[in-house]
Amino acid sequence: MPPQISWNCPSSFASAPAPGCVRPSAPPSCRNSAISRHVAPALRQLVDGLGDSPAQVMTLLGETILQNPMAVALLGDHSIYTGDARNSTYRWFTDPTSRSVHPPEEHEEESLSRVAELRARSVRVGDPEADRLIGMLRAQSPEFERIWLQQRVAICRSGTKALVHPAIGTIELECQILRAEGPEQLLVAFTAATGSRAAAQLRGLGAVRAEPPVRRHPHAAVRTGRTSSRARTP
Repeated sequence: MPPQISWNCPSSFASAPAPGCVRPSAPPSCRNSAISRHVAPALRQLVDGLGDSPAQVMTLLGETILQNPMAVALLGDHSIYTGDARNSTYRWFTDPTSRSVHPPEEHEEESLSRVAELRARSVRVGDPEADRLIGMLRAQSPEFERIWLQQRVAICRSGTKALVHPAIGTIELECQILRAEGPEQLLVAFTAATGSRAAAQLRGLGAVRAEPPVRRHPHAAVRTGRTSSRARTP
């Protein structure tokens, strides 16, 4: 089962932002009218240029639209998903198997982070798609509704991410999240300190190709053959 990308921000931001997390600024006077899924050539080159570091581009709402080969090897090919399941937060709250890549003790923290991030990003996006996503999750997931009513808000830009991978076990990487101006997309990159255990794990993962995924979600399409480094756009 391919892991689902996310970024973790401790729940302590309710009183004060944790390291790597910030309270969003006041809503901009002119919000975006649509979510762009077109990756600019310069951003695509940056992702490809990261080489041995897993990296991918996501929309502000959490849909993966581009992955480099190392991101596919580490996180799985996100282009298998269709419909609402393209959104990582939708999967987190509607598909329990998507949580298996996180240590169980971190599930609650991850849920808090995702809801707070979605609340903050939805204000920035200003698109009906954000309202529809939030409405669906509030209707379908009691857990999401409970956390949503807490009104936590935060944007996470960096931190340590632990992922459980079937081939290399648990790996701890530094996660950096950068927002690209213009298309309003997120560049998510994972790095490991030189000489660290995580660096050795990434080197071992470099030769691993993502296996054809097992159908595990009603909106996940089974794909076989050569692994694609580019996620499908709707």
